Amino acid sequence: YEQFYEFEPLAKQLEKKGFSSRTIAHPKHKNHPMTKFKNQKFRYLNIESEATTMITGNYVSIHLLKYKPLLIVIKNKEIAQTYQNHFEYLWKIAK
Repeated sequence: YEQFYEFEPLAKQLEKKGFSSRTIAHPKHKNHPMTKFKNQKFRYLNIESEATTMITGNYVSIHLLKYKPLLIVIKNKEIAQTYQNHFEYLWKIAK
């Protein structure tokens, strides 16, 4: 999360426009500044992962920033729905 240096300004802009999001993160990030935005909801699972995934409409983007940054974007309705189903399941069990 520390590598998303651009996240805070972006989150502020999106919040002003009424956008909202839900994020599942590791509990060690509970006090991170990004958790303070009003239009964002956070839940936590004790799972370590170096990759992050974002689902928006028919798009899925997978990000890996640890070494050489890598971004994979998939535009496919069925794949996006499958990822969304996985997210909803994890959201239900996250605390």
